[in-house]
Amino acid sequence: MTAPSLRTSTASDLGPDIGDYRAVSRLAVAALMLGLASVLALITPVLWFLPVLASVLGFAALVRIKQNAATLIGRKAALIAIALGVTFAVAAPARAISRGVWLGARARSFAEVWLDFLRGGQPYHAHQLTQSTDERLPLDEDLPSKYKEPDLKEDFGEFTRRPVAASLLRWRDGAELTYLNSEITYSSQTEDVVVLRYLLADPDRQEPTTARITLLRTVGPDGKERWRVTNQVLGEQER
Repeated sequence: MTAPSLRTSTASDLGPDIGDYRAVSRLAVAALMLGLASVLALITPVLWFLPVLASVLGFAALVRIKQNAATLIGRKAALIAIALGVTFAVAAPARAISRGVWLGARARSFAEVWLDFLRGGQPYHAHQLTQSTDERLPLDEDLPSKYKEPDLKEDFGEFTRRPVAASLLRWRDGAELTYLNSEITYSSQTEDVVVLRYLLADPDRQEPTTARITLLRTVGPDGKERWRVTNQVLGEQER
């Protein structure tokens, strides 16, 4: 009796699904994960690298998959990663720029009210705009009488001695103010700090000086924004 012969099975004997198996590209998976995380770039410029990295890895994955088409898959994942990366790489800076313009306009609108109070001879009203909204007194005709309180009186005296306030209170409407630009020095979901620069010239037409006004914007639990002036500085003279 003849013994049965042994035969080694091959991938083709196990069916077409096993024989055609291809691994998913790890680069494509990593690119896709970064592409999905790229939405975080809308929150802060610190994360702007995410969409860029997602796009780079996506292109690298496409190249590797093309070179190893017989063993790798994941082209769709790489393409999605590239699409997400490019989208948020453009959207994040665009959002930051548009928000900066919007914040600058809002800050300037509040600062103009503050400046008008000073030039209009209403220092008490201007001083109240440097206080937090929780501590701010009503801006009515009785406001000056409330400055008899020692601490408030002392704080007001210090405020009127600050360079920008002192100059505008002295020159009133004779002072010439020219808006230059705005800069966001800090920004978060609930707080922003904006610095406005003006060119301030006195009535005697002497060399103008740069006035820097710092404003703080906060957003309360109710979603409403609150502004106040936090600092005022006269900078170096413009040449």
